[in-house]
Amino acid sequence: GSYSKPNVFKMGSDWYLLAGENLGRFYGYAWNGTNWLVNLTINSSLGDIGSFSSPHVFYKDSSWYLLVGSNPSTGKFTGYVWNGTDWQINLSINSSLPSISGGYASPTVFYKDSSWYLIYGYIDGLFYGYAWNGTGWQVNLTINSSLGDVGGYNTPFVFYKDSSWYMLSGGNAGKFFGYTMNGTTGG
Repeated sequence: GSYSKPNVFKMGSDWYLLAGENLGRFYGYAWNGTNWLVNLTINSSLGDIGSFSSPHVFYKDSSWYLLVGSNPSTGKFTGYVWNGTDWQINLSINSSLPSISGGYASPTVFYKDSSWYLIYGYIDGLFYGYAWNGTGWQVNLTINSSLGDVGGYNTPFVFYKDSSWYMLSGGNAGKFFGYTMNGTTGG
């Protein structure tokens, strides 16, 4: 089958890779220093949640979280927290995100200027931004106000390099789009 964008992360001293597959399953791998080997522990507690759901793993407030793009059948994002052994459903990390109908959206979560942000692209070709207010995600129009319509089904990637914030995203025209983030906006 086909796979979603993978998420590579370091938990403790180990590196993991997690990806969604077009049949709605997750596949987990661990790096052994030479190769990626199947690791059932990192994905065994994740249910089938929909086709091509891109997982996003992040460390916030001393816990590991996994946020998965919306499931086309339910229109909801799915959130998990790592309990040291497996992933447990965690409604606090996704309960304030909207239901999305008609397709999936895969989020990217990042920590910038002492705040947590979430941004995702949707089938309408637009980006949607949120900021964590301490108990839930709150719409943040400034984070995506200067981002253009790049086409449906894009998953943004945000990173910090050389004292600047950047965002890359693919679009349905087969092109990549790059942005420099000024303050909390793209541009």
